[in-house]
Amino acid sequence: MKLQMTRPGLLAGALMIAGCTTGSLNPQADKDRDGGVSFPEFDAYMKETIFNEFDANKDGVVTREEWRKQNPSGPASKFKGADRNGDGKASRAESDAKLDQDGSMKKLFQKIDTDRNGRLSEAEITAFQALMQQQPGTDLEKLKQAADQS
Repeated sequence: MKLQMTRPGLLAGALMIAGCTTGSLNPQADKDRDGGVSFPEFDAYMKETIFNEFDANKDGVVTREEWRKQNPSGPASKFKGADRNGDGKASRAESDAKLDQDGSMKKLFQKIDTDRNGRLSEAEITAFQALMQQQPGTDLEKLKQAADQS
């Protein structure tokens, strides 16, 4: 079963780590092919996935308009926080810095890593996927809520 990339696509991106339930971890996330996803692997994979989902025209920056299309109900201050130099666009480096500053990837990783061993197993990712599918709201709202509850 292949997951659909939904708008804003963040939940689907997170769940892609599980290999879309194919029975093996996504090799793009499990860079060292050791059968688990460490925080550095998760962090790099998620940042790339999120940025690429928002960068609709694939020009290497996310404009305010691209951000708004993916996050129509989000406050403008969130985009402004990512657009650190105020030029109306968020580069990948600016986006990564914002995610590092608010700790959202770390919080999300800790939420998924239920055995607290510092690595995500396929079972943990599958359990998180099931939990998120039961929650109301958009993918972005679900991930934010999950990270905030850690």
